[in-house]
Amino acid sequence: MDAPILHRESSNTRADLRVCENPLQDWRIEPSRSVGQPFDTRLRHFAGMLVVDARLSRGCAGIRQNAARGFVTIMFIADGQENGAIGTQRLCFGRGDVVVWNSQQANLRFEIAEPLQKFMIFLPDKRVRNLWPDLISPSILRLPQDNALSPFLAGYFNVFLAQLDTLADPDASNAVDVGAELVARAARAQTQHCAIDQRSFTIESAIRYLETNLRDPDLSPDRVAAHFGVSTRSLQILFARQGMTASEWIRQRRLDACRNALQCKTPRQTITEIAFTWGFNDPSHFTRLFRQRFGIAPKAYARRHTAT
Repeated sequence: MDAPILHRESSNTRADLRVCENPLQDWRIEPSRSVGQPFDTRLRHFAGMLVVDARLSRGCAGIRQNAARGFVTIMFIADGQENGAIGTQRLCFGRGDVVVWNSQQANLRFEIAEPLQKFMIFLPDKRVRNLWPDLISPSILRLPQDNALSPFLAGYFNVFLAQLDTLADPDASNAVDVGAELVARAARAQTQHCAIDQRSFTIESAIRYLETNLRDPDLSPDRVAAHFGVSTRSLQILFARQGMTASEWIRQRRLDACRNALQCKTPRQTITEIAFTWGFNDPSHFTRLFRQRFGIAPKAYARRHTAT
């Protein structure tokens, strides 16, 4: 007999997804800023696994606290876009992306930027470790839509979504295994491709990459490490030998670039525009950092050079 399909809709100002056992009970959804119906989910339980088809409105936000038990989540973005963060790592997922994260990654926050549909498969981490160790990672694993295997992954998830309500339990369980194997192989191929660049991983090559991408607000140590196919810890060790962290290096170079831009600022340019150009998305935070580094507020600094 097929497992029951659980369906939930909510329009409360605050909702709690305690509609099943872990792992969904670790999520808190904040729909108060959403446009329209906050979220609509289909849930399917079988063989110790959980499959979720979730649709969320723009503005809906949420956070996941520490999980009570271990699991690995394979997530496919069928449509829309969501932004978020885990610790200091910023996240942005869009249509066609496949993302893998696990219960060790707590305080995972998200907000829906465009109306979103995502398909999630929750697997016990012991099962994943035994069969697909490539899916266990200390950081979030992302297979972007331009990955060579992404069309195959998208085809699989779209077919599974279409048959979620009709697949018998044994078939659904086998379908999950097929999908996990496909994602694991894609993750392995991506890692091997990145490993080719490891020989060129030096402080000079890392700095060249940072300089080239300094204007990108999503630039982070995790992204640099992924580019070279090394761990974030390896990158941090490399910069520690220079007496700073990678994040500190990025921040200082951006502040230097903003200072240079303020010296020749035109009357039509705003300080916020200059800050945004160099990766600072929060004007107040930028002002505080600039004052700490140079002992003067950016507005006063620009005024001084304009007068000069």
